[in-house]
Amino acid sequence: MITYCFQYFSLCLGGIILELIFRNKNKDKNRTFSIKLNKTNTFRSPSFSTNYIYNDKNKQNDLKYFLRIFFVYSLYYFAKIEMTSFDNMGYNRVKYWPLEFIFLYLFAKKVMNKIFYRHQILSLGTLMLACTTIYVINLFIPQSSKDCSSLEGEEYEECKLLSVNIYNDISNKFGWFFIPVFILLYLAAMISNAFSSIKS
Repeated sequence: MITYCFQYFSLCLGGIILELIFRNKNKDKNRTFSIKLNKTNTFRSPSFSTNYIYNDKNKQNDLKYFLRIFFVYSLYYFAKIEMTSFDNMGYNRVKYWPLEFIFLYLFAKKVMNKIFYRHQILSLGTLMLACTTIYVINLFIPQSSKDCSSLEGEEYEECKLLSVNIYNDISNKFGWFFIPVFILLYLAAMISNAFSSIKS
């Protein structure tokens, strides 16, 4: 989590520094261009000036643009931090990863105006349905059917953990009401990841 936070803030800081550098270079280029234009063009329109390039509308557009970038990358890092945290806790089996294709499809259609053909939709739908069905069945099957009674200490704890399905494990540790919370958080992370990938 700390690594992702450092990555996020360093990317933001680096991006802002680079943007300021490029903006200053562009201002200098525009200034020299307008000076040259003033010298060569005797019939210059009174409305044309450097202020035209950097007017209020452009500043508002820049602000919207930066807010959009900030929003997209915040979603991306939320997804990465949330998924990594749950994966490290051992709950990556709760993640219904095949469903991410649905969100990728929807955002690609909405954001990029991508056209999907029937054969593509059919293949994606078949893949999602098959993978999700197998994945859901797998969630209710324990990873091990080993007898834990002869084991002690850490081996016993590990064996006990593997002998229950993932939902029983969450229910035993946190309570049954955390099962939909974990699923919804994983779905939110998948939606964020899909949206930020397409928007990027």
